[in-house]
Amino acid sequence: MKQPVQPYLAYRRGFAPVVLIISAVIVIIIIILVATGALKGNFSISRNKGESQPTEEQTSVQTEQESQTSPSPKGPTLSETYTNENLNFQISHPKDWKPEQQGTNTSIYYTGEGATSSQGSKVAVVVTVEAMDNLNLIKLSGLVEELKKQVVASPNSTASETRATTLGGKEAYAFDLGLTEGGEQFKGTVYVTADDKRVYTVTSLSEESRKAKLEATLDAIAHSFKIL
Repeated sequence: MKQPVQPYLAYRRGFAPVVLIISAVIVIIIIILVATGALKGNFSISRNKGESQPTEEQTSVQTEQESQTSPSPKGPTLSETYTNENLNFQISHPKDWKPEQQGTNTSIYYTGEGATSSQGSKVAVVVTVEAMDNLNLIKLSGLVEELKKQVVASPNSTASETRATTLGGKEAYAFDLGLTEGGEQFKGTVYVTADDKRVYTVTSLSEESRKAKLEATLDAIAHSFKIL
């Protein structure tokens, strides 16, 4: 399972490739683990609609308070909404952030410091979408744990314990991410959720010196994500 680590960590010229490769890692993990039966479980997003969720065996998954999924009333103004009907999601952002679509990846990047594309930005929220036929066989929490193992296999990457949360009213799991590249440190959070046909990752990431200034906005954008 260490094979996907190298492309994930090596393909890092500019900000966007740091998170865009996550989708490829997810595909590899799902194909291998579904084939071997390692992630078999009764995964159903429909249980998020007010139904009780079954207890899963997950020693490293903590619970994130529901109040953390909603921005403060005094938080950033998300005046623009990007909707992708083909990939079945929408996400909101301030006017000085810009969406950029690349296949099944969508970057919402900060333009306030001169960036003209996600490639040149060091602050962004990136949504990746992967269609999967076997989601009914997969424990979402197990998928996230396997993804995190690939991330932390590099000495330049760190990840927090996984926590259970919600995103757009649906079951989700998240972990905080740290990356060091070329003397620069990046901090952020990876969220993973799904519907019946697709896995969605919503990754916020910022160069550490910009984190204090833009953290609230990054968090608000990520939590505005909604599957249609």
